Order: sequence, then C-alpha cells, then structure tokens
Amino acid sequence: EKKLLTPKEISKIVNLILNHVSMTLSELKECDLVECVNDDSKRGRLYKIKPLGEKTLSWLNENV
Repeated sequence: EKKLLTPKEISKIVNLILNHVSMTLSELKECDLVECVNDDSKRGRLYKIKPLGEKTLSWLNENV
C-alpha cells in the first residue's frame, strides 16, 4: 500500500509552499486522483494516490 502523506510532508518533498500544495490536493481530490483518508480532521490530513491518479502519473511520466 502507498504511504500516506500530509500536505506538509508533500510540500517538503516537492519544495512548494504549503498553501499551494493544499490547493492542488483539493483539485486532485475533485478529479478523483487522490483521496484524503481522514477528511474530518482539520489538521494532519492524510492523502494517498488513487488508482486513477496512479494511471495518470504513469502516463505523464511516459509521455511528458
């Protein structure tokens, strides 16, 4: 299973400010590419990539 990451952890990995990561995660969630596994939490939300997100990421890595 994929590792669950917080927006703060993701921001450190991709070197973007937390606000931008949070906005992007919201958009990816709307597109069914990621899932927040503890959506009721106000802080420390955990995200994981969904199967459609995996397929999209794989396609991007191969074609872009």
